[in-house]
Amino acid sequence: MRSFGNCIAICFLLGAFLFMRVQKSVAQPADSLLNIWKNTSVSDSVRANAYEQYIWENEAYSRPFEALKMARDLRDFSEKTGYTTGVLKSANLMGVIYNNSGNYGKALLLFEQNLALSEQTGNIKGVLSALGNIGLIYQYQNQSEKALNQFLRVLKIAEESGDKRAIATTRNNIGVARMKLEKPNEAMSDFRNSFRLCEEIRDTVGMARALNNIAWVYEKTGFIDSSIRINREGLQLETIVGNKKGMALSQYSIGSKYLESGKAGEAIEWCGEAFKISEASGYMVTLRDACDCLYKANKEMNNMVAGLRYLEMKNRLDDSLKKEEAGEKLLQMEFRQREAEDSIAAEKEKLMVQLKHEEELHRTSIMRNQLIGSVILLVIISVGFYLRSRLMRKSRNAIAVEKERSENLLLNILPQEIAEELKREGKAQAREFRDVSILFTDFKGFTSVSEKMNAVELVDEIHHCFKAFDGICDQHGIEKIKTIGDSYMAAGGLPVASDDSAKKTVMVALEMQEFMEKRRAERMASGAIPFEMRAGIHTGSVVAGIVGVRKFQYDVWGDTVNTASRMESSGLAGRVNISRQTYERIKNDKEFEFEHRGLVEAKGKGEVEMWFVKIKKG
Repeated sequence: MRSFGNCIAICFLLGAFLFMRVQKSVAQPADSLLNIWKNTSVSDSVRANAYEQYIWENEAYSRPFEALKMARDLRDFSEKTGYTTGVLKSANLMGVIYNNSGNYGKALLLFEQNLALSEQTGNIKGVLSALGNIGLIYQYQNQSEKALNQFLRVLKIAEESGDKRAIATTRNNIGVARMKLEKPNEAMSDFRNSFRLCEEIRDTVGMARALNNIAWVYEKTGFIDSSIRINREGLQLETIVGNKKGMALSQYSIGSKYLESGKAGEAIEWCGEAFKISEASGYMVTLRDACDCLYKANKEMNNMVAGLRYLEMKNRLDDSLKKEEAGEKLLQMEFRQREAEDSIAAEKEKLMVQLKHEEELHRTSIMRNQLIGSVILLVIISVGFYLRSRLMRKSRNAIAVEKERSENLLLNILPQEIAEELKREGKAQAREFRDVSILFTDFKGFTSVSEKMNAVELVDEIHHCFKAFDGICDQHGIEKIKTIGDSYMAAGGLPVASDDSAKKTVMVALEMQEFMEKRRAERMASGAIPFEMRAGIHTGSVVAGIVGVRKFQYDVWGDTVNTASRMESSGLAGRVNISRQTYERIKNDKEFEFEHRGLVEAKGKGEVEMWFVKIKKG
């Protein structure tokens, strides 16, 4: 079970890079901010502040590379006009962008430069901000000893300046660092001091954060009942301020601790509340964790059907989070690629300036130094081109590695042709395919069989079968669409049309049945309960495309899908049932034998003509 304190600490770290940032009391339209920046008749400080606000609100998170260039322009402007606060703000902005793009080294360097400038100019708030950001980077990278040293420096300065809010925030950060260093008693003192200060200045959000971290200490030291009690107090405060995310985290924490204590009923109650809030508010990570808690609690109480439902939802959420991660990785890769290209261009320009300068020196040198000057110039040119070549090689290698990782992750989600279109166009159009064979399978009597198996064995067996099905589909070039519980759906003839897609789909279904027969024999020999499978195929027109924008999924729609589902439900275990449309496409193939079933009543379709198909013997 993940520690709630860890969750609180991580959530706090992800938001804390805006620590000590000047807040704007009234949001202004983007055009208005840009007009102020371009207006040379207003003061330099007003122009710089407007531009900084525009970058934060419109570019920093949606277009990081463009935001970085703007922040550099702001820094150059502030340096030129002598506006020190603008220099500090632009460096802080660049540090946040580098941090969000995974370049912690550059972020750290910028915050250290901010620290030095703030100390030089006696800017106390700038010193607190820089030290706090440096400590948070160390904390985020699990360098807790270094983080603690930075936070202790912040605390000393905050206490000297009498800034109670900064003291309370820093006490909390110190407590998190000490918990990471396995010093719970010292951390408890820090969290309680943070709570008392927040109570004094009426900071309800800070009080809730401190209480949740106190609960974390109790949990780590084995006092689960006390941890639950403190979490409940924190939940009351989160409820007062309407912090939905904090409420969901607190309820999940309480439920997970009840689960750990063997109180599955209470765990279902609390994790259920966390589930409701997270689902309504779109908190994907907390929703995934609540599903995991509800799955385990229902398993403990032998509620197998409910437990399996939550397990399936957790697995879908895991897939969605992985897809979101793939999108973020692609964005980070693009940022690094563009930064590398920009760096190479800058180095090239710098080299050309240097070469021109050396030529001027050479031209004005006296005759007796011509030979020496030529040698020096040659060395400079050689070193410059060597450094440039090495930089380009390193950049290309890094970009290639990141690209390969991201593309492999994307190909796990989408067919290759759709993935290529998505990368090339930024979107993938839905298309109609006129000759697609849809395959459905499911396990006969799944509900009754599943009630005789524990959840772990049930999920393991489904995974074993579906993993084999994936391999069979890949071998024949058939596209897996999705799984729904014990049902498996695949399609032949998309996203690339094929003349023999119907035959390939039938071969896939027959090989799946062959695998299930062998698996049935293995499980019966070991005394385990076996599954029997039905399979049905129908051929016709479908529409296929991507569902969603970020958490996307490739899917198919149309009456062909519904009819294929009826072919499966109207079939028999161990057999492959096909419609007339599929039969017409393969009836002359000498590899198959057919058994005409005549007209069979199919739910919602009336009487439909069907055939059983199998491989011809001998």
